[in-house]
Amino acid sequence: MAEEIRQVYEEQLPSTQDLALAWAREGVGPGSYVAAGEQTAGRGQPGRQWHSPPGGLYVSAILPLGEAGLPWLSLVSGLALRDSLAPAGRFPLWIKWPNDLVVAATSRSPAPRKLAGILVDVLVGLPRGLRAVVGVGLNVRRPSSSPPPGLQERMAFLAEETGGSMEPRELLPTVLSALHRPGRTSWTPRPSPGSLAVSPPPSGGSARRSPARRDRGPSWAWMPPGLPGYGSSKGRPVRSSPGC
Repeated sequence: MAEEIRQVYEEQLPSTQDLALAWAREGVGPGSYVAAGEQTAGRGQPGRQWHSPPGGLYVSAILPLGEAGLPWLSLVSGLALRDSLAPAGRFPLWIKWPNDLVVAATSRSPAPRKLAGILVDVLVGLPRGLRAVVGVGLNVRRPSSSPPPGLQERMAFLAEETGGSMEPRELLPTVLSALHRPGRTSWTPRPSPGSLAVSPPPSGGSARRSPARRDRGPSWAWMPPGLPGYGSSKGRPVRSSPGC
């Protein structure tokens, strides 16, 4: 019997991630997603609230998952999303370990600014195997209301970085395509030294690691072994900017 597929967009929801997780527990299948233009109870990692005002796009997708993909799902999802939002390095969009996309510091903005965050929840023990719910919170347009103190200078907005006018909902196909892309054998992440701002790399696993340097200068990080487009069997160093 085929699994049910649900695809929903609402202007406002408490949390797309919590709703998608509830669906997955009910047996709703991969290919399903829930998206919103605003969240009133969005969450980040680990259990932190994610500021989710109007002007953003908030998406949670249910994906099939093999055990081999578990350790690096957040990172690989971030690479796919980066390649979709900033194709051919259109603007300097980097990964900040483990789950943020940040716009690199420039002369106009001397500190890195967060454009998007990724949240991965994995459900085990389901009748049809492992399921992952991958959530994305993307800042698209600057909201009319001021963000909480201390956030404004650390936020980037896609419309401003690209110099375009866009509706958040118009980006839904782009985000969904990116989240499903790592499962396609034809996709390889764009290898670009300087694409990662890492703070800090994970413990364990076979990838080598070096500590993040938050205080000064560029840091070095290690990509996981065997990651398409980057890896050797021993991992590979990637030059990165300081974490923010």
